[in-house]
Amino acid sequence: MATTPSNQQSQNPEQAQHAGASCADTSYHRETHCPSCGRFVGTYDRCPYCQAWTPKRLSIRLFKTLAVLTSTVGLILLLFYARTIRTPEIRIDQIGPLTNFAHVRLTGVVERSFGLHPQWHSLGFTLSQPGTGSEPLSIRVSAYAKVALDIDKQGKIPEEGDEISVEGTVRFQKDTPSLLINAPEHVQILRRFRPQQSDAPIAAADVTSDFMGKVITVQGVIAESVTFPRGSLIRLADQKDGFAVWVPARTWDDMKVTVHPGDEITARGKVKAFRDALEVEVTSANGLRVLRQGVQPANETSLPSEGRDSSTDTSPDKSSDKPAQPQAPAIDAASGTPSSDAAASAPAAVEGGK
Repeated sequence: MATTPSNQQSQNPEQAQHAGASCADTSYHRETHCPSCGRFVGTYDRCPYCQAWTPKRLSIRLFKTLAVLTSTVGLILLLFYARTIRTPEIRIDQIGPLTNFAHVRLTGVVERSFGLHPQWHSLGFTLSQPGTGSEPLSIRVSAYAKVALDIDKQGKIPEEGDEISVEGTVRFQKDTPSLLINAPEHVQILRRFRPQQSDAPIAAADVTSDFMGKVITVQGVIAESVTFPRGSLIRLADQKDGFAVWVPARTWDDMKVTVHPGDEITARGKVKAFRDALEVEVTSANGLRVLRQGVQPANETSLPSEGRDSSTDTSPDKSSDKPAQPQAPAIDAASGTPSSDAAASAPAAVEGGK
């Protein structure tokens, strides 16, 4: 029987809901199944089996296009911000346990530089910042292996007094923070330190704290020379405890000059403090020059080495004030005569065994 308008109005809500669901199922089946072979094609616009065209609704086609465009624009913006946004800069006192393994940027002055180790290829220096009190804030910065070698090739090894900006990963070891450099591009030299230089030789006794941080040429007579694993210590007699001249091991190996106690030399380097005493650190292979050899030093007393563990001591042996006791000549057991008389009666040996 045909359905009249009166019959449509007499349908209950459940019948109307069932009719709407049936219509939606029909539209879904038409868009997800091939109209030619009847197989399921999903979101494909063309049937992968018979290559028949499967039409989709306009809203679905627009949604697919907008999704691709939105994701492309998002990737471009992400790349732009990744290249332009810099690593956040913090202070040393803001580093705590919660910043462990964080990538941060620090700016400060190099307090001490250890240079590049020739064997282990490790780079280290101490970065300092002004503190809230009288004591400055400092942190150890390190780089290893290929990163340290690349920094050396690019000429970015920081020296003492340089103002730099460095990025790295924060590491905590026994509640002590340190910074590890991951790439040579993360080291930037903002300002190189240029110490004031003095060309005229200065006597060792005239070097005062006013020369701190300056490059000077000190002149004196070597009282003793002590070799350590990390360098050589030369002490100049200055009527006091001896003025120290420190030569790092890498510089000492490159030097072609040989010095001995009693030689008058000139040493050119930067004035530094070591255990409340002034010293000159020579970092150039031609920083030492011998003026005269065999000059008697003014101070012949034994000079302290300030706690450095020496491996070789080339200082002259100091003779005892007590006179040497005469020893009786040894008696030859075979002839019963003194060994000196036996040696005199024996034929003289010829050099080379001839």
